[in-house]
Amino acid sequence: MAHADYDPTSDRILVHTVWNEKAIITLVPGARYDALGRYWVVPKSWASLVILRGVFKEQLTLSERLIEWTWALRREWVDRAVELRTALEPLDDGDSPELEVLKSWRT
Repeated sequence: MAHADYDPTSDRILVHTVWNEKAIITLVPGARYDALGRYWVVPKSWASLVILRGVFKEQLTLSERLIEWTWALRREWVDRAVELRTALEPLDDGDSPELEVLKSWRT
C-alpha cells in the first residue's frame, strides 16, 4: 500500500511504495525515484494529489502533515476558484476591457 507524506524541507511530496506499485507511480507526471531515500518524489501540487488519488484509489494513505497542507491549499486556492467560477456577477464593477469581454459572453 502506498503512503504519501509532505516534506517541508524539500517542499515535495514523498511517496513510499512497494515493489509491485512501480508501474502505478510512474503514471504520475514528474515522479522520480530517490534511491538513497528509497521513495518516490512527486511535485507538490494539487494536480499531483488528484493524480495520486486517481491512480492508487483506496490503496493510498496520506500523512497528517500532507492532509493539513492539502486542506490549507484547498481553502486558499481551490475553494476560492470554484466560488469565483460559480459567481453570477463579476466582482469588479469598474469599466475594464476584461469586464467588457465577460459581459459580452453573457449576452
